[in-house]
Parts: sequence; structure tokens; C-alpha cells
Amino acid sequence: MISKLSKVQTNLYTHHKIYPNDPAYNLSFCYKIKGDVDIQKLKSVLEFVINDNAIFKTNIVEYEEGPMQEFDKSREYTIEIINLPEKYTEKECDLQVATYVSQQNKESINIFKWPLYDTKLFCSSHNFYYLTINVDHIISDGYSYFHFLNNIMSLYNDETDFDTYLAQKENTSYFDFVNYQQDSKKTEKAIQFFKKELAGFNGLELKEINELRNDQGKLVGESTRFILDEDASNKVQSYIKKYEITDFSFFTSIYTVFLHKLTSQKEIVIGIPVANRPRKEFKNVMGYFVNTLPLAINFEGISTFEELNSLIKKKVISLIRHQDFDFNRHIPSIFQKQNIPSFNNVFTFYKQPLSFELKNCQVTSMPVQIENLKFPFTCNVESHDKHYVINAEYNSFFRNVPIKEIFEHLVNQISASESNCINELTLFSNDKVIEISKKQMNRIYFIQKIQ
Repeated sequence: MISKLSKVQTNLYTHHKIYPNDPAYNLSFCYKIKGDVDIQKLKSVLEFVINDNAIFKTNIVEYEEGPMQEFDKSREYTIEIINLPEKYTEKECDLQVATYVSQQNKESINIFKWPLYDTKLFCSSHNFYYLTINVDHIISDGYSYFHFLNNIMSLYNDETDFDTYLAQKENTSYFDFVNYQQDSKKTEKAIQFFKKELAGFNGLELKEINELRNDQGKLVGESTRFILDEDASNKVQSYIKKYEITDFSFFTSIYTVFLHKLTSQKEIVIGIPVANRPRKEFKNVMGYFVNTLPLAINFEGISTFEELNSLIKKKVISLIRHQDFDFNRHIPSIFQKQNIPSFNNVFTFYKQPLSFELKNCQVTSMPVQIENLKFPFTCNVESHDKHYVINAEYNSFFRNVPIKEIFEHLVNQISASESNCINELTLFSNDKVIEISKKQMNRIYFIQKIQ
């Protein structure tokens, strides 16, 4: 079967064509599993879920009339089980698997050849295992990945059997979403909404953080992952209960203040991924749905952190209302001019960890080092039971920015103050300012000494 691409797939296909060597849209995950694992059962469950979803049996094909996706029902994916050398210690096993998934993340996936993903199981002689997943974004997104993991848990943990799973599954596939068309009246309303939202903004980019791609078309950078400890996380929970807001609004506000203070810009435009599942029958379908829309904040006239929270809540509700709007296509209409670059930073909040649980096992998510960026700066926050995990990917502009310390310092200031005046918030504590000053003085002394 041949199907056209969805609007969001078309945008990503265009990126792949312009930058064929860019692996930034690889979604890579690595898990370490300890305990009483039935590895054959896990393999069977993974293969069942993969092979039961149409989107995992597709690849992109180019025709004269444009790109299409080819679905072949007969395709069956088989997961390879790799036995790690018996002599390897646990640390050596960790390193081997981490190196493998890191290398996978650095290599662009050929979207014109099935499969557009790679899944492996690694076995050690120490009674622990690894699961690695690498998939091109053009066939999956974060919401689909949560659904994928939930299905794995349900089937492996015997909460659902295979027959029940199939019986409960709706007949809707990703191709039904592809054929869904937004009403033209809704499109016009969305254009008018974004015209009003972005009135007075000169553009969408935060130019201070921009950086050119290298000769291979890659935006090279680094990544960091850190835990907001239980004490700081408790402060966040107390704050959001007191002011009756969500942790999404709280962390989006933190992120916005971070960029505002760091760049000294009053106009900040952030990319916010929205689910883009406009019909209930799309809710549990796997594929690439997510649509990233601009959240525009002008700090002129915003006095307190609470006001910022309230404004963000209101604006995000409006974004959800326009979740299926093809923003990039209509940028010229919104700004009344051509060649306006889109936003260059993105914030995402996940209500649950990007992980799963298996009975009688301990599953640990292993961080994957990201070197190829989608944007100059992206940040996502995962909500865990007793803490939050923050992941950031960034270019050289942020290389010497202590992101963890700044986020923690902002949380502490906001939780300790009654006024929370944005002008009074600082990125660094006094101790950190002194530390930075000493390092700078030592650097100046060293330079003077060698001259």
C-alpha cells in the first residue's frame, strides 16, 4: 500500500532531504534490566508490538508527484539478541552497550529503506540485560513511545494477554491520520490567532543562541542530564499546590526566565510540542503526530513569576486548540513576508519517565550522549515519583553555562520568596558569582604571566 505523508512527516522529510547526513532526529534509548528476566518472552513481546503497528512496516518512497510512504504488511521485524563476552565486568558491559547506542545515535537513518529503526537485546553473564532502541522521528514521537512502552509492560507483566490486546485494539492506523484534513475555517482562525500572538515580534529566532551548521549539515553540540533532588522537587510541588498551577506551567516558566535572563532579551519565542491528535480514535495510534508551535512571551509588562505562569497557562490552552495547524507552512502569511526562520529552541514536559517496569526486575534508563542537535537549545523535564529529571541539549553558546545550578537556584528563589518579582530573580547565587569571578581572575593572571 502507498500512502502520502502527513503534514508533520512532510516537514521532517524536507529536513532529511536538505541535510541527509544529519542524525539529529534519531530517537535513541538505552535500558539496563536486572533481575529475573525471561529474555525470550521479552523478545517475543517486543516483536509482537512492533509488528502489530503499521507505521513500523513503512519506508519513504519518492515519486514524481512527491514523497510517499510504502506499507508492506508482510514485513516482520526480528530482534537480535547479542551475548556480551563472559569475561566482561559490569562496567565493561555498560560501556560496550553505551558505545553501541551512542554510535547508532550518530548515524543518520536511511528513511528510504525499511526498517527505519534498530532494536537490540544484550545479555551479560552477570544476570542483567540491556534493551537499545533507535528510531527515526518520522515514524514515531514521544507520546507514541509512551504508548509503546505501556504495551510492552502490559503484555510482559501478564496484565493483558495477546488475544485481549488484539481484541481491544481499534482498527485506526496512522494512515487514517494522514488522510485527516483540517477544516479551512480552523486554518484561517489559526492564522489570525498567530498573527495577533506574534504582532510586534521581529521574528521567531532567539538570535543570540544561533549557530551555523557544519559542512555536513549538522548542528553539533552536547547534552546533559541531571536530577532535581527531592528537596528542590518538594519545593516545586509545594509551590504548584499553593498557586494551583501545573508542573508543566512551572517548568515552562523557569525555562522562559532562564532564556530571558541569559540573553537579556524581552521577547522570547519557544517551540512547544503539542500532541496533534485531534480525534479520539488517534489517541493510541503509533506514529509521528506531534506538532511544535510557537509560545510567544514578551516580558514587557510581566512583573512576577506568578503572572508569567498564568500567561503561559492561557497561551498553551490556545496552542492546544490549534494543535493541528501547519505553522511552518503559513509563516509568510503570519508575518506578511518571506524567509522568516522558525523558532530555534524547544521545551517539552513529560508527565511520566521515559521508561518502563518489568515484574521481578529493576529497569534503569541509561543516558545517551547527544552530539547532533535539532535546535541550538532544547530542554525536557520528566516527572518521576519523588523528583524531576531534566535533559538539555545545547550548542557552544551554552557550553560554559551551569544549567543545573541555574535551574536549582531559580527554584530555590521562587519557593523562598513571596513577591517573586522577575527583575529580582538572578541566575547565580552570590557564592557562584564569587566562584566565577575567582576563575576569571585566575585566567587573567595566567594569560598575563605567559605573555
